[in-house]
Amino acid sequence: MRYYSADEYVDTDIVFLLEIEYIGRTYRFSSYPLTLTDGDAEILYEGGLEEPAFDQELGRIGALQTSSSNVSLALTFPFNVAVRQIKGKGIERSRATLYYVLSKSGRIQQTQDQRIPIFSGVVTDPIYGHPDRELGYVEFSIENEIVINDSSLLGLICGEVLFLEKAAYSEPPTAPTIVNTPPKDPDGIIDVLDVHKGKAVPAIIGSAGAVYGQNATLTSAGSTPAYLIAYENVGPDYPAWYVIAGHNVVADTVKMYDNQGNSENGLSVGQYIGARGDAYSFVRLVASTPIDRSFVANNDREYWIEWNQAGGLVNPTGSGALELGGDIIIWALESLGITYDREQWNAVRDALNEYKFAGYINDPNLKCFEWIQSNIIAYLPVTVAAGPNGLYPIIDARIDTIQTKARLRVTNSSEFRRVSPISPIDSELVNTLTVRFGPRGNGAEQDTYMSYAKISYNPPDQADARFELLSPYSIVSYQRFGEQSEVINLDFVYDMETASRIAANQIKTRALPEKKITYRAAFRFGFLELGDIVELTDSELGLEEYRAQICGKRYAGRSWEYDILFSENPIDNSRP
Repeated sequence: MRYYSADEYVDTDIVFLLEIEYIGRTYRFSSYPLTLTDGDAEILYEGGLEEPAFDQELGRIGALQTSSSNVSLALTFPFNVAVRQIKGKGIERSRATLYYVLSKSGRIQQTQDQRIPIFSGVVTDPIYGHPDRELGYVEFSIENEIVINDSSLLGLICGEVLFLEKAAYSEPPTAPTIVNTPPKDPDGIIDVLDVHKGKAVPAIIGSAGAVYGQNATLTSAGSTPAYLIAYENVGPDYPAWYVIAGHNVVADTVKMYDNQGNSENGLSVGQYIGARGDAYSFVRLVASTPIDRSFVANNDREYWIEWNQAGGLVNPTGSGALELGGDIIIWALESLGITYDREQWNAVRDALNEYKFAGYINDPNLKCFEWIQSNIIAYLPVTVAAGPNGLYPIIDARIDTIQTKARLRVTNSSEFRRVSPISPIDSELVNTLTVRFGPRGNGAEQDTYMSYAKISYNPPDQADARFELLSPYSIVSYQRFGEQSEVINLDFVYDMETASRIAANQIKTRALPEKKITYRAAFRFGFLELGDIVELTDSELGLEEYRAQICGKRYAGRSWEYDILFSENPIDNSRP
């Protein structure tokens, strides 16, 4: 992107442009009617666009980390919006992109290719039929595509077969012969037994069930459910079949537990395509197994799987199982068909892949990105923001392991002027944090976890030194504010390094108060985006090339207001 000089902004006005793709046609609006050159052609923008309200705010780490973006618009279409809405041809979900160009002495300074994009998304919540306005007048917001594209996570992974039901796993008409598949009646139907009929088929992420502590000792348990789908009353084996995943998996073998204290290791995993074209994975038990198979007389029997050799769902963008943070997010964006900035996501992918996740999903009503937000993004050093090229990642500058390059050096001046004092951001302080991870499945209470990691201000006892760490951030926080403790349960983490890293990140970003400073910038700084790093010099505050992150952006009429994240952190800050 070209950065315009200060001289190019003298006596200039901003002109907003909006493009909306609606029923196969691109509608172009602008602050006033104008044309932009596009090679030998002229592109007409018909006016009708009122000045937008634009406000973005960055969520903190540890929260549900999608940024809050609000772009409110009002414009006039060349048709009766109410009539179109009533006929089922509403403007909701139409793709929209907001741009701006500069006008100097009545002449537009940019071509069509030089437009400066601000935000891209889809039209939501239109308000139309105003009695005192034109028939085409409408007010609406632009939001990112998550609001309309998010769908069932279980459905994305498992397809149509989400529940154990009759014929759900039946053989397709042209199926090849596969050894040890469940028995079928003469019509080719696999009739699921009543004991588990109606259960939701689990989707498996990563390798759940085994936890290695800091001393390399292994604790394991069954952590994902298995459900009985068929039984054959034929000796000597009297085989029974259990579905363990509603999709193909990486693992060749698994370990099974029941809720009576029995287990069997090295069970071969079979994979099969049902009549509806959906895959599932199963294990087969015979009479000699130590597993309790009295499921006819005892319908309270539970069966659980430990993925102790390899993982579940295959990673479509890499090798092995889908389990690394960056891979999971990119898989979700691709699966949902959401527009995202591929270049920026690929740039941070390796850093996010340092975090490993595992577990199972069996709630058909759980939305994919809802789950990603709550269980993956919330524990990564990243925020997901909406920009002109779709969703893009923002790495938290305070725990940036890749040291993102500063976008710009700025100085408190007439063009980039501080307009607020340093103000606190409401947040809950934590200086003693325990994260529990590795949830058990077989016969255990839901809140039983196999391991923990703790970070605090207090040196641990020798016996606990493997799991408890001392943090200088916790010490400073405790000296100022006393003990502030919290416990976090990580339901989709079985990896000690990931759990410890999450705990350390939480302490570093939450042990001391967050503060912000607001600067009003000349319009030429509009290219700065939410999450950008700037090197800030403000002699009145004692800051010299202070590495800071933009945590808020607002349009303020021919200027921009930027909130800068600030921390009075004696450990990281170099103060004169």
